[in-house]
Amino acid sequence: MPKKPKFRRAFSLLIAFLFIFECFPARTFAASAPALTYSIDVEGAKESSGTNVFYASQRGDTVTVRFVMRRTDSQESYSLNTMQNEIEYDMSFFEFAEDSISVEKSGLDAELQTRVMGQEIVKVSALNGSEFAPEQVMCSFQLKIKSGAESDSGWVRCSEAKAVATDYASATVTERNLEVRLKQSGLTVTATGYDAAYDGAEHAVTATPNITDGTTVEYSVDNGASWSETAPSRKDAGTTQVKVRARNDPYFDATADAVLNVTPKALTVTANAA
Repeated sequence: MPKKPKFRRAFSLLIAFLFIFECFPARTFAASAPALTYSIDVEGAKESSGTNVFYASQRGDTVTVRFVMRRTDSQESYSLNTMQNEIEYDMSFFEFAEDSISVEKSGLDAELQTRVMGQEIVKVSALNGSEFAPEQVMCSFQLKIKSGAESDSGWVRCSEAKAVATDYASATVTERNLEVRLKQSGLTVTATGYDAAYDGAEHAVTATPNITDGTTVEYSVDNGASWSETAPSRKDAGTTQVKVRARNDPYFDATADAVLNVTPKALTVTANAA
């Protein structure tokens, strides 16, 4: 008889737990959430030590900045209960291009705001329950490099990054910010062609840049309409005009010209003695 109260209490606790579980679905207690990278980039930028780096040609150039959200733990689409990101930029280097914000997906909102201390930000947020692809361009906007910028580089970065999945678990967010740098002079290239009589061998243009690390040399035989990394050559008599271009992101392109000129081999005639 004394065991009945304990049994009743255990039974009552079980009923209470089942009631709570029914009222609050299992997803409320789930700990799973997507792992995301908030990436700020420009088309053509390259990742370097966790930062996207883009080289612009000159002051006054306008760059189109993209805010891209990538899922890193899976290639499946997912939903977020809330998402918010604030993107700030180096106002000593850039000026914001008016009315340039473009939202790339329905259910998103992006607007330019100014903080109390004067720092401008682009605030991006998602509405409740928005679904996203594994790689999703959220929004884009344009920044113009100031003509009077004293620095040779400027940054664009996440100042606040939050994401909560529909199971109320906070997503793991990694930030990859952007640095825009101005190209520098200093890269040169020398090119050598060929000018001699036909000898039955192929003769190719040779090109040597003064900076080899990270430099790509390209060749064009149609006055720059198309380029190839394969050096052109010539065997038969005739002339080929070649343009040479050396490219390396931190520097302005370097160019040179070369000529492959193969002249006909002199004909030798031997007369027989009478």
